[in-house]
Amino acid sequence: MSAPLDEIIIEIAVIGAAQRVSALDPASLVEVVFQAPLGTDRATVLRIARQKLAYRLGRETERRGGPPDRGGTLV
Repeated sequence: MSAPLDEIIIEIAVIGAAQRVSALDPASLVEVVFQAPLGTDRATVLRIARQKLAYRLGRETERRGGPPDRGGTLV
């Protein structure tokens, strides 16, 4: 799994008896979205958001085969 996320942006919207949670990693602009029951405490929602985001970032890196090659010459 990737390194721990230092900073993420969380948005929580209440929709009926559920809360829609969006988590964004500002460094890579990767976003995950999930739903949780309305009664779920904030600490649990934040933990799940971090875990899902870390998993997604790991899959993105794995799929690309490492950091993207942007061409050019490295000096």
